[in-house]
Amino acid sequence: THTAALAPPVGRATLDRLLETRTALEALAASAARREQAAPATAAALNEVLSHGRIRRTLGTDGLPESAVELDEAAWGPAWYAADNWLHLVADRPDRIRPCANDACVLHFYDISKNGTRRWCSMAGCGNRAKAQRHYARRAGA
Repeated sequence: THTAALAPPVGRATLDRLLETRTALEALAASAARREQAAPATAAALNEVLSHGRIRRTLGTDGLPESAVELDEAAWGPAWYAADNWLHLVADRPDRIRPCANDACVLHFYDISKNGTRRWCSMAGCGNRAKAQRHYARRAGA
């Protein structure tokens, strides 16, 4: 058993596991954004990733709780952490998972704005492009 303290090797196995996890997370994010339940096969794919790691909780020598992630193989680390982070997001506020308002963008984001009205994955990227397009359209129409 490997612990999270070990740096996972960046090899083909790590990349393959990350790509499979990304596919499942993209489908889950799209379902969440539409307020739909995820397809059983998609949930099963994420659960398969999660099955390769676990959080071991112990009481430390200082009397405080400690947590350590244990992985079947270090190569599962990045994929497992991505899947685990997804669980934290949907447990907190699944309604805050949204697609970027830029139709050409494939990204989803977790809206942490105070009023929950964020539209872009990145204001510096997609948001700025949209503002520039609106500005250009106004000037061209004037």
